[in-house]
Amino acid sequence: MKFFTKILIGLNLIGAFLFPGIENTETGWAYSQSTFQAFYMLESTQIDGIEIDASDVIGAFKDGECLGWVYGDSDGYTTIPVMGNDGSSYTSNYLNSNDIPDLLIYDSTQGSILNIIPGSILPGWSNNEIFIIDGVSSASNTFGCKDETACNYDSDATADDGSCWSANEGCTCDDAQGSEADCLGECNGTAVVDDCNVCDGGNADKDCAGDCFGDALEDGCGVCDSDSSNDNDTCTGCTDACADNYDQGNLFDDGSCAYTIPGIQNLTASSGPARVILSWDAPVLSDDCQANLSYEVYDTGLSLVKETANTTTQILGLEPGIEYCYQVLATNDNGDSSLSSEVCATPEIAGGISWGLQLTAGISGWGMFDEVDSYNYLGVAPNGTNDYDNGLDIPEPPMNSATNFISLHFTHEEWGNVFGNYFTQDVRLEDDEYFSENLVVWEADVISNMSGDAYILIEHYNTPLSVPMYGEFDGEFFAIEDGSMIEFFLQEAIPQRLTIYIGNIVPEAPGSLSATGGDRSISLDWDDDAGLYPATSYNVYRDGALIANVTDSNYFDDEDMEGHQGQGLLYESSYDYTVTGVNDAGESTKGHELSNHDGTTTVVDGRQSDDSATTDDNLDPISVVSNLESQDGTNIGEGIYEIPHNFDIDANRITISIDGSSSSDSDEFDEISSYSWSQVSGPDTLVLTGSDSDTVSFEVSNANGNSDKVYTLNLNVTADYPIKGGFASRQSDAEISVTIQDEPNEAPNAPSPVDIIVGGDNLASYTMDDWIDDDGNDYDSSKSLWVVPHDGDPDSSEASLHFTASASSDPDDTDSESDELSYRWETGLDNEPFVDLNGDGTWSANEPYTDIDEDGEWDDGDVFYNGINLNVLRLAGEYTFTLIVSDEYGASSSSEIVIGVEAEHNESPSSIAGDDQEWFMPNDLDEFEITIDDNSGSDNDNDSLSFGWSLDGYDSDGNSNGGWLDLVESLPVGDHIFT
Repeated sequence: MKFFTKILIGLNLIGAFLFPGIENTETGWAYSQSTFQAFYMLESTQIDGIEIDASDVIGAFKDGECLGWVYGDSDGYTTIPVMGNDGSSYTSNYLNSNDIPDLLIYDSTQGSILNIIPGSILPGWSNNEIFIIDGVSSASNTFGCKDETACNYDSDATADDGSCWSANEGCTCDDAQGSEADCLGECNGTAVVDDCNVCDGGNADKDCAGDCFGDALEDGCGVCDSDSSNDNDTCTGCTDACADNYDQGNLFDDGSCAYTIPGIQNLTASSGPARVILSWDAPVLSDDCQANLSYEVYDTGLSLVKETANTTTQILGLEPGIEYCYQVLATNDNGDSSLSSEVCATPEIAGGISWGLQLTAGISGWGMFDEVDSYNYLGVAPNGTNDYDNGLDIPEPPMNSATNFISLHFTHEEWGNVFGNYFTQDVRLEDDEYFSENLVVWEADVISNMSGDAYILIEHYNTPLSVPMYGEFDGEFFAIEDGSMIEFFLQEAIPQRLTIYIGNIVPEAPGSLSATGGDRSISLDWDDDAGLYPATSYNVYRDGALIANVTDSNYFDDEDMEGHQGQGLLYESSYDYTVTGVNDAGESTKGHELSNHDGTTTVVDGRQSDDSATTDDNLDPISVVSNLESQDGTNIGEGIYEIPHNFDIDANRITISIDGSSSSDSDEFDEISSYSWSQVSGPDTLVLTGSDSDTVSFEVSNANGNSDKVYTLNLNVTADYPIKGGFASRQSDAEISVTIQDEPNEAPNAPSPVDIIVGGDNLASYTMDDWIDDDGNDYDSSKSLWVVPHDGDPDSSEASLHFTASASSDPDDTDSESDELSYRWETGLDNEPFVDLNGDGTWSANEPYTDIDEDGEWDDGDVFYNGINLNVLRLAGEYTFTLIVSDEYGASSSSEIVIGVEAEHNESPSSIAGDDQEWFMPNDLDEFEITIDDNSGSDNDNDSLSFGWSLDGYDSDGNSNGGWLDLVESLPVGDHIFT
């Protein structure tokens, strides 16, 4: 026990030395020294596993009240003084015996205050005891974000771990960490500023040369420059792959194509009955270049013999035994080849009909007499002609009217034959090529001298040429086959005629052709050809050029034109179409011939169907405008902005932006090619920035107190698009208005009257004792009045009044900025004093005056003072003071106070002349000297007093500062009164 007593004494001494103060500057922990104290010694103390150092602070507490603190000691025990309740008033909340203190530690590294977990159990407090706490006492921080403005602020964190993050401009804490706004202000948006410094522009403002807002255009050849005079030069030339000077790089034809048509190959000639048969190989041309390829056959005299589209042909009707020689050249739309070498052959003797039809007529006369006429033939022979051919055209035997008969014959009155006009066999020239493209007509008449059911049987003779064969009887057409039978009733002596057509002809023109324009396309439709010589396909021509061969009776044309890939036919463009029928005889435009029964030839012109159509109009683009949020203005609502309060009456300009990037063109491939912004209306003229881009901006201002400013802008967008032979454009306009509200400003708040008063010590000077401590402010808060001070100077008559406007406020103020306020005081005085030199009762220029408010001007009527504080002198009386507080925008408010000033207080002094005296005159004296020495005087105001005695024949003055003088006077017998 003696040992601890000695230590205790030592610690008390150390404590008195180490803790001269009671407040810790780092934490603000403070305690008062008590005569009762104990000490807790922590063997080791760690924060977050690290030993504390001398900048850390450990404190002991009870119910939040500090009982003692000490800086940490990392080299040994840390001893904490812990105060107890010694009975004094300031220790009444300190520890009592067996109370256990709470230990806290201030972590200087993190700036946090943590609870300490003792290394061993803390014993209860006891006066003059020392408690050693073994083991490691520890405290731990909770790490997290401590920045209250951060998105991930952790209110439980005691130590900042550097994880704090805040939302970037344009984003909020609801967005992911690191999210950024795009150039349109949309958080995590995809809009970027393109190479032309246009937000979300997609480099649409670059010309083909890559220059922003440049005027270079790419022509149809893909050449980019700003010279329109050379457009398409580099790809203009011959575009026909069949031409000698074809260049596959050419897109536009200039009519310069030159052609060489190769000659035919391997021409041969062979003999046939009354004919020469020619065969050859077609010239070597690509498939695309064989269109309309045909051949011309010339004889030895270079006379044109015939034309054909085939590579084999027969020269018919030749004399047998005579050699005939021929040359052939190839021709098409592009030119002629040279003539081939000559070939020759000698025709053979012809041997009658090569092929044809046998016609048999029969009748059941009167229903009982059957007659038949069987040997009637029509056909072709190598040496046949349209005229009478001896040996081929055989006359009909004479009809014997004396017996029953029926006769079928071919009537040729035009021949004038000696054997009559009726022939049982009619033979024409065997020209297969002619039959393949034309019709040869035979007319067979049937007559009988009886009436009855009749028939005509048609049978093949040899194998006819594979061409259509039709018969016409009694106004009806029918296809002729081997064994075709016509049954009819034949009137006596009244002939009936069967007309036979052999050959093939081109189709009729497609019927009901209609062309209907669509979106960069034209639809063609026509009737299927259901005629006797139907089309197997159709050729479709656009503006004279073959574009398709189709088997269906419709066609949809959307072919790319003029190098505009993917565009199809061009907008608002008219196209002329021709549709022809095609079959084995050729194209309908070729026409055909009828080789009539009478030897004449009827030429039937070619036919085609024509129509025109115009593609749909290009759609107008759509101009779409929208308001963007202002980055430096206050966004009130859609298109409504407010000038922010900037604590300055200058023209606070903000930037307004309007977005037109959503403008679009619904037409495929069309884009907005130009933007043009213009001002429609507004109170003043705007300077538009980016007036030719998709986003325009301008600066505006609107001073406080003005009415709303409304500006209307128009966006004109243009979209260029290709049309036939060039380009056209369409436009769209959209207007948008913005409203600019004036800069807001709220009037400042003048203080309430009671807050204007500067009370000082709130005491007035009523006596000289008060005057000794007078603070120069004569306000008496107990009376709410001002009092002229009792200052020992009878000439002073004014009280000192002090006021302040410092309690003024402005609702517009922020933590960092505020409006500049001005103050004006009206104090209820008359005009400033002046010397009325001319005696007119009013102040005139150059008359001297007292400039009370020091404003350099004589003030008529009330005197105004400027400044936040007002210190004035006023005589006793009542005044009305008005404080006017104004901000720099001119808004103001006022506060009025009625001032009462009391006159100077003074109490009269009191005097004591002394006790009355009674004396007896000695007998031997006339006068007796008396002394009055108990006289005195006093003053409750503690003023300096002066005194004087009055007595007939005696005057005396003095003052209390020199003491009260005794009165010594020799007096005769009698009553004497001293005052």
